[in-house]
Amino acid sequence: MTKDNILASTLKQLSIYGYEGTTMKNIAKDCDIKAASIYYFFKNKDELVKAVLLKVLSNHFEAMTGEYFNHQDDKLEMRLQAMIAKVAAHHRDNRDETSVYLRLMESANDDFKMEVEQYLNQYYRWLYDKLYADIKQTFPHVDDSAAGDLLETFLLIGNGIFWGSVIYTDERMEKEIGHAKKLMNLAMRAMMKEE
Repeated sequence: MTKDNILASTLKQLSIYGYEGTTMKNIAKDCDIKAASIYYFFKNKDELVKAVLLKVLSNHFEAMTGEYFNHQDDKLEMRLQAMIAKVAAHHRDNRDETSVYLRLMESANDDFKMEVEQYLNQYYRWLYDKLYADIKQTFPHVDDSAAGDLLETFLLIGNGIFWGSVIYTDERMEKEIGHAKKLMNLAMRAMMKEE
């Protein structure tokens, strides 16, 4: 339980103070343990912060893959819309995790940025594998270029929704999600005309 408490406290500290402002002393104080106890689980601050970052990225992957599989029997249009809405919901429901992600991207530690880059490559590969197959199954006559364009549109919209979830109020975000779904539908219709 102590390790989980340390990770939770580190997440909280990072979301408030960023990498540079987070100290082992404050993490220990928040957990009501001695700072030396942290070193039983993690050899240094970077290892601890990396463990938190990997948990944040893992939670994101589980949320997105879970949403995909929850809607795998739906029509492609509905699946894409559900995943767009999930991007916003995940980041709004996990604001501390989103804050940690952003703060670590601003830190001077390139190892964290490399972890995120590796994660994004893995996530995008997964999306391409699943959604490309779905597009080709739904629209067997569409060419590879058009299918790729639809996937790029999905990623662009998803990235916009991510940033919107950081910036906008929940009320405004609902409107943005509606716009994003309409844009995705327009992109799909444009692709169908090319078929």
